[in-house]
Parts: sequence; C-alpha cells; structure tokens
Amino acid sequence: MKQLPAILVSYAYYKPFAHNRQGMRFRNWSLDSGAYTAWNIGKEVDLDEYISFCKRMAKSDPSLVEIIALDVIGCAKGSLKNSLKMKSEGVDAMPVFHIGDDFGILKEYMAGWDKVGLSCRFGEPVRESLHFYDKCFAAGWPKKFHSFGWVSDKMLFDYPFHSSDASSWSLQPTAYGAWKEFGTRFPLRGSNMNILSNVHWFLDLEERLTEKWGPLFEKQGWGRQVDVRLASNSNPVAVKALKGFR
Repeated sequence: MKQLPAILVSYAYYKPFAHNRQGMRFRNWSLDSGAYTAWNIGKEVDLDEYISFCKRMAKSDPSLVEIIALDVIGCAKGSLKNSLKMKSEGVDAMPVFHIGDDFGILKEYMAGWDKVGLSCRFGEPVRESLHFYDKCFAAGWPKKFHSFGWVSDKMLFDYPFHSSDASSWSLQPTAYGAWKEFGTRFPLRGSNMNILSNVHWFLDLEERLTEKWGPLFEKQGWGRQVDVRLASNSNPVAVKALKGFR
C-alpha cells in the first residue's frame, strides 16, 4: 500500500488550505513563506507576522514537519537577515539560497542550518540551473538540500536532493493538458479534471528516488526517505485529488 503524499503549503494560501483541510489525505506538510507568490504580485510578507504564525503552527500542529524561512528574492543578504531573525526567535526554518546569490551566503547557511533550500528556474536556461546545482553540491555536500519548485525526474536522479516540491502536479494537467503518467498532452483541461493519476505518478517518483538515494542518506544519519512534496494551494482540483486519494 502506498504511503500518503507529503505536501507543501504556502503561507499565502494557508486560509484556503485550512478551510479545505478536513478530508484531505497527506502524511505531513511543510510551510512555505509565500515569498515567491508575493514577489510575483508585487507584495511583501511581514516577517514578524510570519514568525508569530510559524510559532503557533509549530506548537499546535504535529503534522507540520518543516518551516521555510522568508527569503528576499534578489537580495541574498536580506534572506540571510530574515533567516537569522527567525532562528533568534526560536523558529527553526530552512533558509533559501537563490541562483545568482553570493556563495559566501551559502557557506553561512551550511554552517548554521541543518538543511538549505536551493531556488532557480527564474527563466534562465536549464544548463545554467544545472550549473548552479553543480556549484551548490560541490560546495555543500554532504548537506541536506531542497529543490524549490523544480521536480524533473532526470534532474532528481542526478542530484541527491533530500526533498523537492512542485505545483506542476496539479497545474500542468489542468492548465496545459500535460500528464506525467502518460508522457503527453491531451486537449482536456480545466477545473473538472480528476488528477489522482498524477498524485500516484509523483508518489512512484518519490519511491524510486528513495530507493536510489535512501542508502546514501542512511549513511549520513538522515533516514531513507526522500520527500517529493505536492504544493497545495487554492486550486480546487488539487483539493479534490487529495481528498479522493486512497
């Protein structure tokens, strides 16, 4: 029997998540700051409010297993400053290192945190993203790394990421008719789709990655599990899939 999926919830979408949560089937969840969502619409996330929210959630919800620090896209020192403040306030949050950031910042993250998130795919060519990962793993391995928003099975079999997340599991079939399970596009799309097969595809990917990287992770004392998190937002199709998962 397959285990339940792991999910990632953005702070920006927490209210609809809380509203729809009853009946959703997942094994655990991680909390993202929503910085990328806010950046896309020209808004900012209030750090003090986010810290207070993280403290409440960490205290009240045992299924919340990971918190992501509030990053500042385009300002590595701002991201570091926020990560340090969250740490000083007692919030153990994973910092985020972006493509283009100074690698001196990555060294600080490696020294002060158990796990570091890596963020790229801002429109740069794939070869530049891979070069960024090459440099990060050369500088940091063995270190727990998380791939933000990029779940390519080929890439994940080349780099030993401890975890990753993607919104593509629900976005690609509903918006573009692209299905991982079938490896092709269909003309069908929209909010009435049943995307349970995509949930199973990502769980299969998670199993295969755990089989490959699990023994290596065990040697580091991290356990075997590789998490491929399904980003859960206000998309009703995603909510329906997580409620219908068996």
